Amino acid sequence: MPFRQMLSNLSRILKYLKPYWKTVACALLLTIIATSTRLLQARFVGVMMKFMSEDISSLKEGHIAFERLNFICGLFLAIMAFMGIATFLQKYMTAKCGYLAIRDFRGDVFRSLQHLPMSFFDGMRSGEIISRSTNDIIAATDLYATLADSLKNILIVVTCLGVMFYRDWQMTLVVLVLSPTVAIAISKFGKRIGQKTAKLQARLADLSAIQYENVTDIKVVKANTREELEAERFNAANEQNFSAQMKVVQVASTQSPVVEYIGIIGITVIVWFGVTRIMQGMVSFADMTEYWALMVMTTQPISSIGTFYGTCNNAAIAGSRAFAIIDTPAETTPKDIAITMPKLTGKIEFEHVSFSYDDSKEIFNDLSFTVNPGEAVAIVGSNGAGKSTLINLIPRFYAPSSGRILLDGIDISRAELYSLRSQIGVVLQELLLFQGTVEENIRCGNAEASFAEVEKAAQLANAEEFIKQLPGGYEAQIGERGSFLSGGQRQRLTIARSLLKDPRILLLDEYTSGLDAESENAITDSLDKAMENRTCLIIAHRLNTIRHANRILVLDKGRIAEEGTHEELLTKGGIYKSIYEAQLSRESQRHTPDC
Repeated sequence: MPFRQMLSNLSRILKYLKPYWKTVACALLLTIIATSTRLLQARFVGVMMKFMSEDISSLKEGHIAFERLNFICGLFLAIMAFMGIATFLQKYMTAKCGYLAIRDFRGDVFRSLQHLPMSFFDGMRSGEIISRSTNDIIAATDLYATLADSLKNILIVVTCLGVMFYRDWQMTLVVLVLSPTVAIAISKFGKRIGQKTAKLQARLADLSAIQYENVTDIKVVKANTREELEAERFNAANEQNFSAQMKVVQVASTQSPVVEYIGIIGITVIVWFGVTRIMQGMVSFADMTEYWALMVMTTQPISSIGTFYGTCNNAAIAGSRAFAIIDTPAETTPKDIAITMPKLTGKIEFEHVSFSYDDSKEIFNDLSFTVNPGEAVAIVGSNGAGKSTLINLIPRFYAPSSGRILLDGIDISRAELYSLRSQIGVVLQELLLFQGTVEENIRCGNAEASFAEVEKAAQLANAEEFIKQLPGGYEAQIGERGSFLSGGQRQRLTIARSLLKDPRILLLDEYTSGLDAESENAITDSLDKAMENRTCLIIAHRLNTIRHANRILVLDKGRIAEEGTHEELLTKGGIYKSIYEAQLSRESQRHTPDC
């Protein structure tokens, strides 16, 4: 990663500490205090060496020497106890700042995900999105955990070098001449580790994606006896991840002995230089011992500073993947053109609408039709005709490539999203429920609704009977994605959730797909009441469920090929009749007993 980009990403990561600057400042002050007291260890060694070198027997009263020894040791222990308290408080406050920043970082990424357009989720695997919002955030925020220690190490190195320069500037110059060799080695290793880590994060994302896909589609795996094939697919990705991890380990493991050996060479030279100065009588043994103690105290901090560079590089790489989510433009309406939608009557107009996914094959081409307020219009067509896509355009899950969609004469491209979607009820083909209670899932449609309104929505969806039979009724847990319920029960809850919004426009995409014939008839009768005074667009695979529609639009090759009532379309003998007769044939074959 380019150095300038690394600094930019690190700056963004560190900005999450800004709201807690008082706690950060306190932690920094405690770091300075703990570091200052730690440096007294070298001074204690020097004092002890000087004390032992004195001719104690020449003192007039021998017990004075023991009093001095006891006082020095006692004072040193008291200072070290104070250092321990300061270190504890520093680590606690540093951890608090870090976890607060991590909490905010995670919150920003998750909040950004809620406002991204559907095209973002279509273009990235769910597992990779999860990896970026979990693994990458953890890797990026490793910076917080090592930041305080790195500041402490820098303080130790700078202070020690300052004292060393004051005590013996000639010897310190030798130290400073040798130090760049270690710094260059650390920099080279840090760059290589960063490159390997970027590849490792990509492999981790692949691994998360496979795991997520497998767990969410486990029934498909079992139904098609793909257990071993899936295990092999995972093992292949797992092996690639292991290989990427070991390359990082290889570089990191090489760094330590190489840097350490270079450091040993430097220490050997410095010790040789120091001993010769003692032998020449230029410095005392006690002063040189204190000097060496200071120098030794810089060895580990310098090594840690080198690994901190690698941590920064890794954090910047992981942060860039998480920031890619935050930086993706949200699905918003520009404020200068945004219109808060008034209460709708429900008129829908498609004017010369064309649409394609990612500029690939066009789904619609110059599509135009009108649905009047309170009208129930069914959309039918062969698989891939674009029925569900048409439904998805109305709440602006996707935007047309060209043309306009109007609700009550207002172009929805100018509509403020909340005021638009809050007046549209959508029952999707997928049975999407959240883990929680029955009531909580119905309330997804309107969190402010009263319990009486929740019950009414359940009644309209023909769900109240089975809800009351559940242990706990409306407080019953439904399991992850509604796993404790049957397909038909899950579908009725999604319908109840949509009806709780009291929408002016109701979009039903294969709303009977999870129901048996009896439940289908019951819920269709219930929806007849729910559709009163609402504009409804209905997509149904089973044509017998849309006979009550005011009109039926037949989609074919991106255009409306036919339009009319059920009877009118059968009379025309076109596409609709062919679809209807094909369904009748399949139904008759299904009910014909085997011989």
